[in-house]
Amino acid sequence: MKGIILLLILGLIPLLTGCEGDIYAPTTISISPTSATLHIGDTQQFSASGTNYYGEPVSFTPGWSVAGGIGSIDATGVFTATALGTGLVMATYGSVIGQAVVTISTADRSLTINASESAYVNSGQPNSNFSNEYILKSGMTMILTEYRSYIKFDLSTIPTQAAITSAKLHLYVENISTTETITIQINNPTSNWSESTLTWNNQPTQEYFVTSTSIAATGDQEIDITSIVSNWFAGAENNYGIQLKWDTGNVSGDVTFSGRRNLAHRPYLIVGYNY
Repeated sequence: MKGIILLLILGLIPLLTGCEGDIYAPTTISISPTSATLHIGDTQQFSASGTNYYGEPVSFTPGWSVAGGIGSIDATGVFTATALGTGLVMATYGSVIGQAVVTISTADRSLTINASESAYVNSGQPNSNFSNEYILKSGMTMILTEYRSYIKFDLSTIPTQAAITSAKLHLYVENISTTETITIQINNPTSNWSESTLTWNNQPTQEYFVTSTSIAATGDQEIDITSIVSNWFAGAENNYGIQLKWDTGNVSGDVTFSGRRNLAHRPYLIVGYNY
């Protein structure tokens, strides 16, 4: 009789822990959502559910991991995207694994960057510094006194993995002293300068042409300087800012722009990028 009871007990064991598995452990794991498309910096909450051998839902705590180098995930299933590409988010319990496909793609973004430094120089006062003024000037007077302006932008807020797609310089024209349509060169200085010490005599001695713009009215002036901003960001050129230089032939006069101290109309860049 004892032998029969023992056989009955042994016969029940497979139903609980045998080839069909532990009825309290998952034999399949599903992840929700099953796929996701995100951008760098985005987060996504994933959850895992499981069923046992009999298809019944079971409660369990999975281990979370990421394959493909696209990001990281914490113990609660919150995924953070850190790199472009396609990979897997995985929930694991023992040898059972559930997977979700995650794609990290680029997104079109834009950033406004205000001028970090600005000042103008005056050939008629070659040792004077004008960085405390609220204006910038570019021009040439009838007695050949020349004004040039310098502006810097700090690009450190652009993500290092970004690809620059556009860069628009915005200048606010406060006054034009001539009725002629004038031309201003936007140049890239080849040496560094500081607004607090900049004078006509110590300004950068060389610069190269980036672009030019015609100015006929006061107000906001937008100028495309994508090429030089892209080079600054990529490290192909040193970021010594830009120079605004009069380029209107024999026409005398000057243009007054708002400087960085004029918070309502200071120079700024709008940088478009993929990230």
